[in-house]
Amino acid sequence: MWDTACSRRCHPGHSARRIYGVVGPSGAGKTTLIRMLSGLAIPTAGTAKVLGSLMPFERRAVEHRFGYMPQER
Repeated sequence: MWDTACSRRCHPGHSARRIYGVVGPSGAGKTTLIRMLSGLAIPTAGTAKVLGSLMPFERRAVEHRFGYMPQER
């Protein structure tokens, strides 16, 4: 299903006061990736970590530092 490097291994690094965006063509898995990182979806393989916290199981540890704004339909 995944053809993008970020879905296999993504280490963008993190710093205070930084904002990151996820861009790509339609169907590339951007929404699924963000849903996994925000704890709204469980990966079918591998793990999703945000600031060292395993998502969705440790979601409360990072929810105040992670924002998600889906596109309106």
